Amino acid sequence: MTEAAPLVRPDLSDRPHQLSVQRHMKASPDAIYRAWTKEFDSWFAEPGLIRMNAEKDASFVFQTRHDGKLHTHHGRFLALTPNALVELTWITGRAGTDGAETVVTVQLRGYRGRRR
Repeated sequence: MTEAAPLVRPDLSDRPHQLSVQRHMKASPDAIYRAWTKEFDSWFAEPGLIRMNAEKDASFVFQTRHDGKLHTHHGRFLALTPNALVELTWITGRAGTDGAETVVTVQLRGYRGRRR
């Protein structure tokens, strides 16, 4: 059996919209990395309704509950650097991306210095 080629990165050129959000959190990069890769149903996905193995090119699916209804989300991991980077595709239904593949990038860094 031939080794599979890496999956192609999504082409978002026809959807050039971007949003950037910066957050300061009272958690280590390790804790946030785990939250996005191993503990997703402790804060976002409906507990027990998730299939996720954090490996590059691995697909995932999970459900969330909003207004009493379950909503399915799926995608795949594009890049993973422990305690530094989680990048994944994100696809939802009509109430979200309307089936379009989007990319979510979470860059992590430890806080250096005093906050005022």
